[in-house]
Amino acid sequence: MVLSRELPPTIRVTGAERLSAALVLDVDTGLIRGVAAGETTHEALCSAMGTALATPAANLPAGRPGRVLCPVGSAAAVGSALVEAGIAMRAEEVHPGAEAEDTFDSLVAHLSGRSQPSDPPTPDDWHLLLEQALAFRQAEPWTRWSDEQHLLLTLATDRGSAPYLAIIMGQAGVQHGLALYPGHEPPELQPDSDDPQMPESVVLLLDPAEQLPPDVTAKAHRYAWPKDDPLMPACLAFGPDGPEEISRDDAHLLTVALAAVSALDQRGLRPATDPAPATGSVRLSDGDLVSFTIHHQQPAPDLEGPSLRLHVAGSDLVSPGTAVTLGHLNWDAIPELRKKARLHRPAPADAPKPTGAEVPLLVLSPEPLRGTALAAGLAELDPYGASAVAIDNDEHAIVIAGGAGAELALTLPTSHPALAAFQRRLRQTRGRHLIMVADLNTARGDGTVYGLFECHQPVAPRPPAPRPKKKPKTKRR
Repeated sequence: MVLSRELPPTIRVTGAERLSAALVLDVDTGLIRGVAAGETTHEALCSAMGTALATPAANLPAGRPGRVLCPVGSAAAVGSALVEAGIAMRAEEVHPGAEAEDTFDSLVAHLSGRSQPSDPPTPDDWHLLLEQALAFRQAEPWTRWSDEQHLLLTLATDRGSAPYLAIIMGQAGVQHGLALYPGHEPPELQPDSDDPQMPESVVLLLDPAEQLPPDVTAKAHRYAWPKDDPLMPACLAFGPDGPEEISRDDAHLLTVALAAVSALDQRGLRPATDPAPATGSVRLSDGDLVSFTIHHQQPAPDLEGPSLRLHVAGSDLVSPGTAVTLGHLNWDAIPELRKKARLHRPAPADAPKPTGAEVPLLVLSPEPLRGTALAAGLAELDPYGASAVAIDNDEHAIVIAGGAGAELALTLPTSHPALAAFQRRLRQTRGRHLIMVADLNTARGDGTVYGLFECHQPVAPRPPAPRPKKKPKTKRR
């Protein structure tokens, strides 16, 4: 099997404007018989062919081949090299298959300076890994979880178990992907060191195609990654000697970790303090069944006991141009909204059962193209719910309070009928209500629901109304 490629501009030899590489594989064993680089494809093919015929690598026997195979469209170039080598044989055009192309990928990566593992992933390994990576990319979990919300992952086989720390990257919009570190403790980073090193890890990066080497994007397309996707996958392992291409074990680890993160994310936007894990299993290409358990890392316990937390209500979340509506829905409309919502967080487990005829609703309707970002920001706030807070005798503010702070949604006169109706319905539902991020035209049935948060904010009981004083009875004489 004879393959050739033009090498990327990052691989250059002094005096050569361009380089090509050629690879001759032994079809029976999969071993490399010959490899060479040259300024032209013909030069590289002739040099690799000469090595394969006279002094093949890996102790393979020298001699003429029984058949010569090559990719579709390259028979003329390979035939010219055969003629120059003195072999009157026609090259047969075939589809080389993923294993041959992966071997060439490893050669290009080696020439580019990327260290290669001794046991690389097989085509079946790549297929499973990129299948899970594509599901992760399409779900965009970084719109719901930040890199500060660490995930504790445990993998188990019949040979034992191992803990890992998983971190979803991408909410800041700089680097998307998933990082895995051994153990359940955050890695120690030394950014101020004279020789900072990346801690031991396995990483899936999702980068624009133009920022990745051509062999990396070609591999992704070969394993069915959409050609029109602006983000492409790249996998790296970091060890004591620095970054290198992932091994087969690394590929298995990433495959199961991506499946675990997806399982956790599919449960919806539960609070990060929810201790219930997501569980499941993945059958790998070698037949191993790997089980996983994953949950959010719980915050450190407060050793000093309960304390009062105060937050200054910010105004960053609900920016100018965001329409805010106080309204209500019938309870039977909620199931359909849950299906439509891109992000959905169910009500807390201890929330009271639905009561009252209608559920109070706070709707945030952002300007075009800001819906996803607003829903992600609200998820980061981890809202307990919306409350009406008296600013003075004439004005109230609707404040969204959450585990990560508080945000001002709108202000309106104390006598406003919408405020009175919202508070009345809150009392009827015992504090259950909805906060929704959606387009303004969602009410007409053709808008997008970016986020739906089912909340419970206990309502203080209304003070009893003062009883009128009775007039003292007087006796008639």
